[in-house]
Amino acid sequence: DEPTTALDVTIQAQILELMKDLVRRLGIALVIITHNLGIVARYADRVNVMYAGKIVESGSASDVFKKPRHPYTHGLMESVPRLDATEHKRLFAIEGQPPLLVAPIPGCSFEPRCAWRIEKCKTDAPPLELKEEKHWAACWRNPMVDAQTVAPAATAATASSALVIPQILISIARSRAHQISQRGRGVRSGHEALANQERAVTCPPQ
Repeated sequence: DEPTTALDVTIQAQILELMKDLVRRLGIALVIITHNLGIVARYADRVNVMYAGKIVESGSASDVFKKPRHPYTHGLMESVPRLDATEHKRLFAIEGQPPLLVAPIPGCSFEPRCAWRIEKCKTDAPPLELKEEKHWAACWRNPMVDAQTVAPAATAATASSALVIPQILISIARSRAHQISQRGRGVRSGHEALANQERAVTCPPQ
């Protein structure tokens, strides 16, 4: 759960690479809970997007990032800073606040904040249904064919190209590790030289 929270970029990258190595060596599955979409894009095979305690979209990482089918996923993608942006503008923010879960929600939990909402969303909670092969979403509308949602969905799909931060972190970590290794070798060489000098003084040839 949030394995990289409050870590500096070097330690964050090292932790991620360690987990990846453990998965590969031990042949195990790993579930990561995180808000960092860059980590999800680089390390996840499958993704479950949750809102108000429920899964609202599920699919392969590639499908979810390239073709988001739920408005919350779409909002998350649009809120990512773009490395390829040609103009500077304020980051997108999802309006409103998450719902209080102390009482049952009659319709869709995301409806008060949703730009795609229709009247049905206020009263009927959408089921998690298959939208495409191995890609599920809990939304009454289909952003890939619905005329009012297809354009925003296409815009969100391009956001995945900006999620290269973990690659940068890995490069930083490896560079840092190389520097530390070089310094370590320098220290060892210094110690060895000093030890050789001490042996030369204390143990003259016989």
